[in-house]
Amino acid sequence: MDIVDSIVTKTGEAVDTAGKAIDGAFEKIVDEARARIPHELDMDTVIRPCDVNIRPVYPVRYAYMNFFGDNWVNAQLPPPISTFIDPYDNSLNASVLGGYSIRMPRPGWIYVKEEGSIKTRGSQHEGKLLIFKFSPEIVTLGGKRGMVTKYTKYEQKSGSSSWEEIQPVSGTAGLGYPFLAIDKDVTQISIIYSEVELAKSVLNKIDNDKNFRKHAMQFVDFDSEASDYAIDAKQEHFDGLVEDFKDPEKQFQVYKNQLSDPLLQSADLGDITTEGSFFMDADMEMRYIDSLICPYYKDKAKIVVLHDPVGYQRDILMMYTLLNLWELNYSATNMYPLTIGNFVEILAASKNEAVKKYVEECIHQENWKTWWPKLTAPIKSLKDRKKEILELYKHFFESEMIAGQLGGLTHYVENFFSLSDKKDIYTEDDAKEFERFCILQAELIEPLNHSEEGLLAMESIIAGPLAIAGNSVWDVALNGIVNSLGHDGVDKGSIAKFLNRGIDIMLSVVGNLLARLYVFTTELSYKGILHLHVLSVKQITHKLVPKILHYLGLEIMQGQYLELTEKEYYKFLKKIEEYENQGVSGKIKKGMTHAESGLKRIVGKKVFDWSNKLDNYNNNIKIKIPLVKFKRPELNLQFKFFYNANKSAGYLLSSGLSGLDLFMKSYVLYKLTSMSRFDKNAPFNANRLPYYYVASYVNTILGGLIAAKGVSAIGGDAVKFAARLAGKLNSPAVKALLDSASRRLMLESALITKWVNGGLIATGFVSGALSYYDAYNSFGIGNDKEAYSHIAVGTGSIVMAVGWSIAVATSEVTFGISLLIAIGASLMLGGTFAAIYFNWVDLETLLKNCFWGNGEKYAFWSKDKDRPSLDDQFFEIKSADEIINNAYWVEKQEFLNIFIKPMLKIENNKQGNIIYKFILPNFKWGESDIYYEVIPSNLSDGYSDPDASITERSYGRYHYSVVKNKFDKAINIACENRNNLIYDEKSGFTTLTVEVEKQYSAYMKVFWYYKPIRDIVSPLHYKWGKEPTLGNAVYGYEDEVLR
Repeated sequence: MDIVDSIVTKTGEAVDTAGKAIDGAFEKIVDEARARIPHELDMDTVIRPCDVNIRPVYPVRYAYMNFFGDNWVNAQLPPPISTFIDPYDNSLNASVLGGYSIRMPRPGWIYVKEEGSIKTRGSQHEGKLLIFKFSPEIVTLGGKRGMVTKYTKYEQKSGSSSWEEIQPVSGTAGLGYPFLAIDKDVTQISIIYSEVELAKSVLNKIDNDKNFRKHAMQFVDFDSEASDYAIDAKQEHFDGLVEDFKDPEKQFQVYKNQLSDPLLQSADLGDITTEGSFFMDADMEMRYIDSLICPYYKDKAKIVVLHDPVGYQRDILMMYTLLNLWELNYSATNMYPLTIGNFVEILAASKNEAVKKYVEECIHQENWKTWWPKLTAPIKSLKDRKKEILELYKHFFESEMIAGQLGGLTHYVENFFSLSDKKDIYTEDDAKEFERFCILQAELIEPLNHSEEGLLAMESIIAGPLAIAGNSVWDVALNGIVNSLGHDGVDKGSIAKFLNRGIDIMLSVVGNLLARLYVFTTELSYKGILHLHVLSVKQITHKLVPKILHYLGLEIMQGQYLELTEKEYYKFLKKIEEYENQGVSGKIKKGMTHAESGLKRIVGKKVFDWSNKLDNYNNNIKIKIPLVKFKRPELNLQFKFFYNANKSAGYLLSSGLSGLDLFMKSYVLYKLTSMSRFDKNAPFNANRLPYYYVASYVNTILGGLIAAKGVSAIGGDAVKFAARLAGKLNSPAVKALLDSASRRLMLESALITKWVNGGLIATGFVSGALSYYDAYNSFGIGNDKEAYSHIAVGTGSIVMAVGWSIAVATSEVTFGISLLIAIGASLMLGGTFAAIYFNWVDLETLLKNCFWGNGEKYAFWSKDKDRPSLDDQFFEIKSADEIINNAYWVEKQEFLNIFIKPMLKIENNKQGNIIYKFILPNFKWGESDIYYEVIPSNLSDGYSDPDASITERSYGRYHYSVVKNKFDKAINIACENRNNLIYDEKSGFTTLTVEVEKQYSAYMKVFWYYKPIRDIVSPLHYKWGKEPTLGNAVYGYEDEVLR
């Protein structure tokens, strides 16, 4: 038996040897033939084009279009190309197509690896790696956009054995064919599309690792009739498959069929996608292709459809951005009725039956019940639609069944970027890849900063349960950044400049959120409110942030602080203010300060005067600024921190890195916020940092945050991109995104331009940097749970409000702008509306004369003319002329006077003292204040008695001076004594009680007014029909009487 086995073995070896010899001889013959008759001829050198060794392969892409109609398809990867062939006209639907269409490719790179042993090449039978750069030229003919396609072929630089350097090939292929020029002897390929150029290390992997290609790339067999990705290039396939080749009226017909409104059937749905619409000629393409294939040899050209996971996400974000813009501009167009309507709605929901009665009697009920729901429904509908779109975004970003599969975004970034690979030597090419990766990730996350819904989605993908599940793009990004920064040599100048830029761009997008997580992760309530995942957050706080800081040579000294006295703290604020106003454009700086310009002329002593009261109350108060250590001076980075007592505080004065600047400023803010929580009924508890310092820090750094975001490439590009989209908001395609009621509404084109150019300048930084605005108010009253909730969801209105107030300020609107109420009352009026103090006649007059009132006159507009119809009122507000703008600010202020109007009750306690009770709505510790002056009464000058003697007058003046001094002292005592400052949780009012001796009180009056926030005065009344400036305003009380 052993002899038989031996004979069989030797026979097999002999056969193998003979076979190899035959193959070698065949390869030699082929090599000689190729040398004598080269087949790789260029098209310019032959007589018959079909003799050229080219198989035309026409790339197209899957494009996501699942945004139209009432019922969307669940997120999924695209079906095979054959699914898109419509066997019966109009028999396809969005569900069958998975929400996709087939379109022309986006600009980028296509990498092709020839597969299999290609025997026609003799000894060179191993397939080559082919690189094509797609650089289309966009042309417009007869008002229609077309595309001149050009695929430039690249090869290794002469003499190079690796992919370190590539260059266009010689001849026509180097100039660019309108398709991929694949050799005719190639029957199988692996192919991948990438928006950005792939690193050379990835190219080596594609070229040499068959298992990698099998796992990571699309495989195409040109000879197969059942390929998932390829189909014969025929005119009927171009016309029937690719949207850009279809007749305009038939483009995206599957998705138009989902629209019930027949008026939208002519909508150009492609116009609102990232690349816009194209109108291509299939006949022209086929004539070119047919000239290159030889029917005698049964040559075939192919259409190959490519995955484009970055493109899917960009189109999703495009729709989200358009909806954000539409909401912004809809609210801007209707800001007047929305703002006044918010006030009326809050009054109508009051538990006070008398208030409800006045609303019923003084508001035009038919108009209100008919048009208010219609006016607010689009905003609610739009928010719901944005949430749906963001759910798609999250699926494509982190779902195992989509993102992690071939064709998914996570699969793409994990396989075609080498950031997570271990490298013996970290090269400049690796650093350039790192920068490209960070830019790409930032562009796919940055738009989330622009709405409340987007911020929640960002928190979910970065710190939610799927962020570390292995299929998340963020998980790949985090580990890739950490791994890249851990290599030796990354701090070298030629490498560091690319890494620094990549890190900075990422921080400019997510720096505020990372800083927040870095401070608040120990708070259980924070995690519970935001549904954060402990391990996901730890990846950030224990891994990502420390690695970034270490790379930059920084270390935040946990538990160590620069302790400043109040005076030292103000020196700190003064110094950083000098830096933070540098680099802020004059227009934005004007917008930031314009709202307060008039207030500086208002007189009066501050009752609380937080900057002094707090310091005087507790000499042991220390403001703790986190310490930072710069550990690597050899990096020669131009960092400048605030120094005091030879200690480096964590406040970054300058760095040249806008993203790092945003992160460090936000970190200090959140650190101050976390130390400032105290009980509302005991605002001066020992060892608690008064909230005032947080508010003053925010006010000081605002300009710096604007500057930081302004110099960010991502933020700046986002604003320009939004401005370009503004003109599309009234287009039928955008209306196809909306519900049936919203799409009938027209936005005012002039306001669109105004708000985009002005307001969106702010949204780029505000949404990222000021998402804590609502939160710090809640922290200020000891409500941690509410504060954490506001951090997550309280920013959408703030973004719009701040953005719009700046836009308004830059448009020369005068005194009276409030950062918090530009779009309505709800943000400003967040307290309990259980009781209000006002004159019932004033309320009746106001309601009858407001936008929604039923009075015969609309006195805010004209006291002489009859009230216009509601239709005419809506028409007038869209003009936004000076008269309407002035009326708006006056009307809004009158409502504010009701909601935030303080009251003074003067009572006799029958024990020889007079009690002054200042009742303050929406009082915010550390920010709200009472301004007052003690003025002489008529009695003090004897004015009540014309015959009073000089002695009697002098006596009165003496008593006035005594009582003035006593009242000032009584105010100080009341502020320092917690028993004199009471907050009523039920009513939402804070009461300050001051006592003076009765015998002196008759000689004085108190002129006073209330500032609940820094740029709002109450009570304040503008003269109707006049410009709303301080010169045309009456403000304050004399005792209990409104001036």
